[in-house]
Amino acid sequence: MNPKPATRAFVIYILGSLLFSACSLLPNKPDPAELTATAVALTPTRTPVTPTPLPPLAILVAPQGSDQTLAGELETSMKELSATGGMRFQVRPSLTTTELTPDMAIVAAIPPDPGLAALAQAAPETQFVAVGIDDIASGNNLSLIRSQSYGAESLAFIAGYIAGVITPDWRAGILLPADQASAASLLQAFSNGLHFWCGLCQPAYAPFVVYPQSARIADPADAVTSLSTVDTLSNMGVQTFYAPSEVSTTALLEYIAQKQAMIIGTSQPPASVAGQWVVTLRAGSPVGSFETLWVDLVDGKGGVTIDVPLELADTGSGLLDGSRQRVIRDMLVELSSGLIFPGLVPD
Repeated sequence: MNPKPATRAFVIYILGSLLFSACSLLPNKPDPAELTATAVALTPTRTPVTPTPLPPLAILVAPQGSDQTLAGELETSMKELSATGGMRFQVRPSLTTTELTPDMAIVAAIPPDPGLAALAQAAPETQFVAVGIDDIASGNNLSLIRSQSYGAESLAFIAGYIAGVITPDWRAGILLPADQASAASLLQAFSNGLHFWCGLCQPAYAPFVVYPQSARIADPADAVTSLSTVDTLSNMGVQTFYAPSEVSTTALLEYIAQKQAMIIGTSQPPASVAGQWVVTLRAGSPVGSFETLWVDLVDGKGGVTIDVPLELADTGSGLLDGSRQRVIRDMLVELSSGLIFPGLVPD
């Protein structure tokens, strides 16, 4: 028996409605153009990365065989200066032209010469400093720091001059080496220095002897003989002794100090004689001059030559006070300029 037409139509209507509802539940197929645009929008943008430049570099070249004391002092100074200025610092035993880089701002070197002139020519934007290197000429970017050279005669002249400045009645003496020629030249220079200050240097009270007095030490290791020379000079009224390093021993210096005499020397004194030690005459340290030059080097200014004067060291006893040191330094200027001839023998 066939269903009624109305019923069949109703069934067809219900099935159609269900089919239409099911299709509407499926997601719409996306447009390919929209997918491409979305992908482009979601792709991260890559920003080019520029590497941060390293701080400028300062280098100390201390070749094998260099003065380790000077190297240590200069290393300490450069390390502090570099840190203060935000620079990097390195110590190297050598440096060649192939190792030069644009970040090298300052290069200092100590003897033996690592070829600093060639390095300076190969890197004109770098400031180079030769510290204590002889036989080298300054250039646009090459500065020189040199300690003034004082020979044995010059030191003896300076010691004689200081003895005249500090000694009552100019009663000064010098201890001489055994070598006859060296002893004669040192005595002449010491005498010239003393008389350069006090003229005739005639004593006002006994003993009435000619100053300076002198005595030769045949063997510094022979304590008995060496100490007897001190007695000889003390008996002649000597109150200030010049004891060059070649004749000095700790025992000798202590014996002089026990006699309450003053001592001028060329090497660092033992602590036991500090109270009687007037001054040590030695080449000045170039480190202070380097620190002064540093500001100009950082600014790219160089090509200067600095001569470091003689250093008046170990003056803690106060026997050579500030005013007397100024007098000595005035004389040193004349000596270094060639206006004074230390070993000149008077007519």
